[in-house]
Amino acid sequence: MQNLSPQELKSLLDQGQVYLLDVRQAEELEIASIAGAVHIPLNELPARLGELDPQKPVVAACAAKWPAVCWNATVLPRSRI
Repeated sequence: MQNLSPQELKSLLDQGQVYLLDVRQAEELEIASIAGAVHIPLNELPARLGELDPQKPVVAACAAKWPAVCWNATVLPRSRI
């Protein structure tokens, strides 16, 4: 797992090198959304893995207290595609 600064993330997004996935719940999006992110709630992710771009690394945005929770939920299942 790698942490990215906002500047690093912006650069990667500008270059089209990553897929930005927001796995927060709908009520969390009402507070703040991330422009350009694809929203798939974490609890729906296993059923919707086919919607991810398999050619790009995924950068997941979540509200988890421990980022590894979000990482394990997004990267590990995807690696089994």
